Amino acid sequence: MLPNVTDVFRPESIGEALKILKKGKGKAVPLAGATALAASENPAIEALVDLSSLKLDYIKSSPSGLLVGAMATLEEVARSKAAQKYASGVVASACASVGKITNRNMITAGGNAVQLHPWSAIPVAALALDAKITLASPAKKSVTAAEFFAKPPRQILSFDKIVTEISFPKDFAAASAKYVKLALTENDYPLISVCVVSKIKAGKIATIRIVAGALTLAPQRFTSAEKILAGQSPDGKLVAEASRLAAEEAVIGNDIRVSKEYKKKTLVKIIESALADILR
Repeated sequence: MLPNVTDVFRPESIGEALKILKKGKGKAVPLAGATALAASENPAIEALVDLSSLKLDYIKSSPSGLLVGAMATLEEVARSKAAQKYASGVVASACASVGKITNRNMITAGGNAVQLHPWSAIPVAALALDAKITLASPAKKSVTAAEFFAKPPRQILSFDKIVTEISFPKDFAAASAKYVKLALTENDYPLISVCVVSKIKAGKIATIRIVAGALTLAPQRFTSAEKILAGQSPDGKLVAEASRLAAEEAVIGNDIRVSKEYKKKTLVKIIESALADILR
């Protein structure tokens, strides 16, 4: 628990929330689903800024794509018709893969992106789908998922910014996609997670994305493997070669549950199977 928290603020607008955070200079922090803060013992935190009144819990289709408010819970995204219809339902599937329903009812989409963990699902799907992360600050801006996850998100946010939305582009709305989680049990943290996305035009692979999570804190996209498939007709040998190259390209951290060698060999098979499914 947080030993030195003495204030809880409940702003009614994003602007009000930003003013409180700026005044706090790092001693006031956003409160979303609270799953990360509940385990924190950071003595520097003195105030919480509750974001629940900011109306950021929406999930909706729009002309620009799928829009997910940062305060929408993972369970709400998993059950959302808009998310289930977008890109073969891959965003909904990714959110449904996280922990138990009790966890998903607390963890927010924004929190899952900001508090980067090996089990985080939103970052994997966001990177595969070229999503953008909207930041509220004195100057509102959006950054690509690739930029946001290139380093710890906290380095981008600083103390006076909050994530307000994750937007998935309309270009992938009708894409074939699949999210795969490999874990020891259904509710366990993943050993490996994979998201693959494709668009086929005139019998050729026009667009392909291959992303994996749970290998390190940040999701990894395998562009060299994608280049093998881009512009080609779907072919089992090419898929196998791309999968092998992706595993070679992968950076794999330590995991007390299994060896790095196990993850590398298994990653090949998971990517190959997932690609075979979406390229049929």
